[in-house]
Amino acid sequence: MSKVRVALLTGSKLPTLGAFILHSGCSLDIYDDLDEFLVKAVSTEFQIIFCDETFLKDENNEDRLLRFIQRSTISKFFLLSERVGYYRIDSRGAFHPDDLSSIKKVITKELEELGVNDLSNTSSDEIVIEIEEETEEEKRSLDVLYEAQNLKKCQNLDDLGKALIKNVNAAIPGKRALVFKYLPNYCSLVVLSGTGSKSISKYNGMGLNFSSAKDFNPKIHLNSVSGVPAFKKIVSQAFHNAEYETFAISVDGVARLIMAVEVKKTEPSYSQIKLLSFLAEEKANHIVIKSQYHKVKIHDELTGFLTKEKFFERMQDEYTRAQRIFLPVSVVVLEIDKFIEIKDNYNLQRVNTLLKMISKIFSENVRHNDYIGRLSDSRFGLLFPHMSYENAIKKVDKLRSAISQTKFFSDMQNDLSMTTSSSLLTYPKFSHTADEGLVALENSLDRNTFTDTTIELSPREGFRPDFVEIELPFSSFKSTKAKKREGEIVLEEPQEQKISIDLDD
Repeated sequence: MSKVRVALLTGSKLPTLGAFILHSGCSLDIYDDLDEFLVKAVSTEFQIIFCDETFLKDENNEDRLLRFIQRSTISKFFLLSERVGYYRIDSRGAFHPDDLSSIKKVITKELEELGVNDLSNTSSDEIVIEIEEETEEEKRSLDVLYEAQNLKKCQNLDDLGKALIKNVNAAIPGKRALVFKYLPNYCSLVVLSGTGSKSISKYNGMGLNFSSAKDFNPKIHLNSVSGVPAFKKIVSQAFHNAEYETFAISVDGVARLIMAVEVKKTEPSYSQIKLLSFLAEEKANHIVIKSQYHKVKIHDELTGFLTKEKFFERMQDEYTRAQRIFLPVSVVVLEIDKFIEIKDNYNLQRVNTLLKMISKIFSENVRHNDYIGRLSDSRFGLLFPHMSYENAIKKVDKLRSAISQTKFFSDMQNDLSMTTSSSLLTYPKFSHTADEGLVALENSLDRNTFTDTTIELSPREGFRPDFVEIELPFSSFKSTKAKKREGEIVLEEPQEQKISIDLDD
């Protein structure tokens, strides 16, 4: 009769819970290192896992452990905390309050299911903990774990897939393996890399296209892709009909990499490949989360415009560039009038739709080299390099007019029309620094009590600009007029008058 296998992480609860586990006739494994536990867990069927809160002080341990729970078939996982009590953690990583007595009932029930009804009353003094020596399989898994350190250096999923293939080749030399990458934008699964034979590289780039599939759901279909005929055909041809297993490396439930390896579940190397896939999934989640964080940090999630910090950085850059080339920079801060009332009268989904519609108007009415930022819920910044004050006023009037003429929520009985107010300045005529300029623009809107208006800022008394906007006589250059073409100055034949360089239109 097999015993219930229990893992206790850190073992600090051994005097209380550990003694009960041993009294109950369970097999108890104690770990103080997560890597050692993972090596054992991929080849051992643990029915119950207990984790001490001190083990989760390392946030990396917590993330890795919760991800392991989500991937494993373990249904009973408990966090033991002297400070807050006992918690059961489900397969989704959610915490549920529990207590020691119910935990003991769980162990007792497990034993009863195995036919153990006579629980021993052995005292803790008589308990002998047998320490098992590492098996050859576990030693090899530790080697695989050590060799897999190169996965941590990967910066993207392509690098991760290729590094994973190298690790598979090191773990089971000569065995064939393919790594597929899922391309969300194309609904496709393509071969990224392979190993095991000289001819396997010809499969790189081959794959499956799900774009025409009805009701395609990547969370469902990719996790069962091993049953798709086209997938089986590619792998069978590459592996010469040898048996294989598939391993999914998922992020948020969607397989981003899928590995097919010439290995059987009954072979010792299977647990090593399983461990590699788990380590790769850890890194894949880190890569995707990092890229999403970087994107969110630079761009506003709802509109896609620059965040206030990045908009200000661009503004500083353009001020510096203007000092070198003696061309103006115009800056506008535009605010939706009565936005608080709009939020009170419409639900969040409607408000977000409104903001997206306004964002589209902005995007369709600026040049490719202009910048747009979302400075707050209802406030936007627009940065116009090389645009004069006069042309900036025209641009703002055009934008405000486009917004006021748009009928928002036309699907409702009472559609919504709205107005905006804006504040405008041009460097070098108003401010010396980007910080000074942006603060003045926002302050002017904060003090504004009117709606549907544009505030044109004037320089303070005695203000001296950093430079004079360049104005050239026609004889100074072969050409005297400049116009915009893909962000470059295009020279034309000289005119018989003196004009200033203008890149506004």
